[in-house]
Amino acid sequence: MKSFKKMLLFVLFGIACFVMGAFIGDEKFLITGDDIVHAEKIIGISFTQTETDSMIPMLAEQLKNIDNMRKFDLPNSVPPAFNFNPLPTGKIISKVQTPLKTSDYSKTVMPADINQLAYYSIGQLAFLISTKKITSVRLTEFYLGRLKKYATQLHCVITFTDSLAMQQA
Repeated sequence: MKSFKKMLLFVLFGIACFVMGAFIGDEKFLITGDDIVHAEKIIGISFTQTETDSMIPMLAEQLKNIDNMRKFDLPNSVPPAFNFNPLPTGKIISKVQTPLKTSDYSKTVMPADINQLAYYSIGQLAFLISTKKITSVRLTEFYLGRLKKYATQLHCVITFTDSLAMQQA
């Protein structure tokens, strides 16, 4: 919970710096422990002196980043980025559909120790199922068993849906 409060402090401090930046102009605004104490009062939390001291450099860096963003001239005519396009500028993707190329898994064999299946790739497991070396039901049972065995150590399962998994297998 304390990390959430710390993050909240950073966010509120960032907003305050952004708003205050309009009034500060070119003056250097230094962040002090008193600034953090005042922010603590607003948020309703408190930090130790050590935590406060460790936050000052990070908050100063945030303020520097905000100041750098303000230096970038971005006219109001530039629309906000509503969609993400990872393609480099000018890159054209072919619209001709080509056959899917899959890797060759023909050398995949069913291991002597079934526990080794945990280290097989999805492609290898799909090959074993398609060549009927293992059934999807047996594979599902195997992975459900592993989940039950290691769930308390891995903390990776919220709800077991055994019946749904078996039905879909």
